[in-house]
Amino acid sequence: MSDIADNAQKFEQMERDAALRNRTQPDETSQLIVDGQVLCVDCEEPIDQRRLKYIVNASRCQQCQADFETREATV
Repeated sequence: MSDIADNAQKFEQMERDAALRNRTQPDETSQLIVDGQVLCVDCEEPIDQRRLKYIVNASRCQQCQADFETREATV
């Protein structure tokens, strides 16, 4: 039984380490903020507040982020 617990503990630690890496080394570029509003760094349109609610450091609108991820996947 301890093998299962040990494996679960190792997995949990890996998840924590990954979350910390992502927090300290975000993939996102810096946010573009103009007059208190967060703008997309690609199209310069305001980023939807619902997106910012869930991804507080978002630097791209949903469409530009999808386009960015598609380009990155093909590189």
